[in-house]
Amino acid sequence: MNLEKFEPHILCMHERGEYYNVVKKSNIPVHIGTYTTSMRPIFEGLIKCWRISRKLKAIGAEIIHSFHYSADYSEALAARLAGIRWIYTKKNMNWGGSSRNAWNLRSFLASRIVAQNSSMINTFFKGSHKVVLIPRGLNEQEFLSIEREISTDGVFRLLTVANLTPVKRVETILFALSKLKASGIFITFHIVGDNGTDYGRYLEQQVKFLDISDVVEFFGKQFNPKDFYRKADVFILSSLKESSPVALLEAMAAGVPVLSSRTAGALEIMGDFEDQLFLIDDVNFLIDRILWIFQLTTEEKAQLISRQRERILTHHTIALEVERHEELYRTITR
Repeated sequence: MNLEKFEPHILCMHERGEYYNVVKKSNIPVHIGTYTTSMRPIFEGLIKCWRISRKLKAIGAEIIHSFHYSADYSEALAARLAGIRWIYTKKNMNWGGSSRNAWNLRSFLASRIVAQNSSMINTFFKGSHKVVLIPRGLNEQEFLSIEREISTDGVFRLLTVANLTPVKRVETILFALSKLKASGIFITFHIVGDNGTDYGRYLEQQVKFLDISDVVEFFGKQFNPKDFYRKADVFILSSLKESSPVALLEAMAAGVPVLSSRTAGALEIMGDFEDQLFLIDDVNFLIDRILWIFQLTTEEKAQLISRQRERILTHHTIALEVERHEELYRTITR
């Protein structure tokens, strides 16, 4: 961000976690405090929002940009009470059910809304003048510089990096792996993500049930998964829903051939990579796609990797994401 034109501040609820250390090292002013509250009972919620608004006003911001995942609208209301323009980035493909009214209020109170993929606009915000499309970007040089390790033991290495929750549907990959192993292919599957959760334990049970414990390894949550991209022959994303999967961007930039289920976020990122998309419930087609990558010649694989990286460089760099956000902020403050 151009610090001659913008003065960013960061507001955090707490000082815990590894990522907070990254925030501190950024040299951006950091504030610690609560900026959301329960809105039930309504009267108590309004009083708490007013108190939060006084704290927000004291920071002196002209714009608050929220990256909150949930349908909370108390932050938006507090910002409005403080006379501050409020933006939010829609980071998931959820809307309906009990949270519908909260999402509607959140959107009503917003000065602008950032959508991370085109499907999100058509599904949730069709016709809204508030919405702008800003796809995710990443520090491409950090991943383009990864030196790939070529397998010399004849083992074909699958990888997924995910927040292990049921929506990720990693069991789909396990079912495919079971059949591939039975066919005689030397194959392994590395799972990066917190397997200490209920879903993680379910996956561990599936691994035992499918008799693939010898070819599946759980590595837990990793703050920096770059070493795993270095060694992978194919990265697989098997989610039911994704708005903008960062791990998919990272794998493409790192030079790993990727396969993904047809989610809104994956379609936005992968463009016309039709051969690398699969329907989540079609295990046999996923097997076909894995075998397709397995059978690519060295030259064909190099061409595929080059096309993936070109897609990142033309659509998903951090510089592009920053530029688009700066333009958004300028349009609001004019």
